[in-house]
Amino acid sequence: MKNLPSYSTAPATSISSTLFYELSNEDCRKFLRTKPDNLVDAVITDPPYGIGYKGSRWDRFVPTAPLWREVLRVMRPGAFIVAASAAKTQHMTALALDKAGFEIKDLLVWHYTQSFPGAVSIDGPWRSNLRTNHDPWIVARKPLEKGLTLKENWDKWGTGAVRTGATGTSWQTNVVSCPKPSRADRDLGLTGLVKKKKMNGSPDSGYFTSAVAANNHATVKPIALMRKLNQLFCADGGVILDPFMGSGTTGIAALADGYQFLGCEIDKKQFRNACLRIDHGHRHSNTVPQAA
Repeated sequence: MKNLPSYSTAPATSISSTLFYELSNEDCRKFLRTKPDNLVDAVITDPPYGIGYKGSRWDRFVPTAPLWREVLRVMRPGAFIVAASAAKTQHMTALALDKAGFEIKDLLVWHYTQSFPGAVSIDGPWRSNLRTNHDPWIVARKPLEKGLTLKENWDKWGTGAVRTGATGTSWQTNVVSCPKPSRADRDLGLTGLVKKKKMNGSPDSGYFTSAVAANNHATVKPIALMRKLNQLFCADGGVILDPFMGSGTTGIAALADGYQFLGCEIDKKQFRNACLRIDHGHRHSNTVPQAA
């Protein structure tokens, strides 16, 4: 790839001291095979849902147990994985994680208010489906090191627990409310790639120009949401992995909070966008939205 921002490719053995982030444009299975055991503190990822989103090829499958076993291998004992899913296929994602050896711990709900019903009208108030205003995220954990209690595992590996906050009403629930990403959020770091196109039917009639989002990823998540998830499931300064990086939102969020980041994306265009967005967020942290 040409004209991409530079990024570290230091060996994984030096990750704790020199590697800030590493991005790779390849199949995540190949990428993971280059990483040692017990490297990663948390996996926060938005994998394919298996619903064929808008006829896409990349979303025709749900990652299976063999892939998740490789993810499990590089995670530290007690490390959490939080994986986005669709309502109709969340059980498939959970089952694949379970078969891979993860302990299913919870279902986290991302709640938002902007949604499109996408329903077929039948008769009066009767339609084909409910209006969706949430996405389910599977929360699972790599088993603790054999023979260790949760506290002992935490003391040794820095993993196994969730940053819930204080007790009482401020204790974090498994519902996180956050708006869907704005245009500025989606295109962070890509402003030079925003194009204009002619549109018909403006209020003044005739043609007018409208900006077309530079980030055309189908399921971009808000940076504020990813910062929140990173903070909940990874201790300060830890290593976060996203094997399905897309346009890099998890990476932007990770670097904004001082985490180290490993990201992999197989699509060349999305990888380019991820590199640009992550580099911009790293260099201009004041432009990165706060956590939800």
